[in-house]
Amino acid sequence: IKVEISASMAVDSVPLLDGKESRAEKTVSSSVGQAVTFITLTTSLCISGAANDLLSKVVANTYTQRFASFVDQGNNIIYAMFSAIPVTYLLVVGGIPEETRQCPQHKYAIMGLLDAFGTYLSSVGAVHTPGQLQTVLGQVLIPISMLSSALMLGARYTWQEMASATTVFLGACVAVGPALLGGSMGTQAWPP
Repeated sequence: IKVEISASMAVDSVPLLDGKESRAEKTVSSSVGQAVTFITLTTSLCISGAANDLLSKVVANTYTQRFASFVDQGNNIIYAMFSAIPVTYLLVVGGIPEETRQCPQHKYAIMGLLDAFGTYLSSVGAVHTPGQLQTVLGQVLIPISMLSSALMLGARYTWQEMASATTVFLGACVAVGPALLGGSMGTQAWPP
């Protein structure tokens, strides 16, 4: 009896004779695949985000405030092209559900307009803002977005989310404070 139990347990851990994997092997291979995908996408996002920040500063310094509107429009065109690729693919393969396509588009147009204003103002200010401050100031967007959502949309947040946003905001204040008060980062922004 002991030999039969051991043999049946050993059979469970290897692929079956008809080529099917056991449930445990499928779970492990699925988890490994998801982890590899997650790490690959996270690394790609970090690299492309850093390249985006660096290239945005180079473009802002090259074209100066005088051409900020054109830089902003070029940026928006590139974003539109990059976002059109996956949307077009999903439309072709039928990956976008009908109820999603029926969603009111005017809300997205308003968000796009506000984003365009923010990008334009960033382009105007980027010329006179050191690169390290641009990254830190961009992080302040998180708590400001949360505050705006709470005031305008009635969004509710957990204490962990509010503590995280407060940490980001305080970190940005600590990082930007010396530059604003003492001009230690190559700029004398305050007092004017």
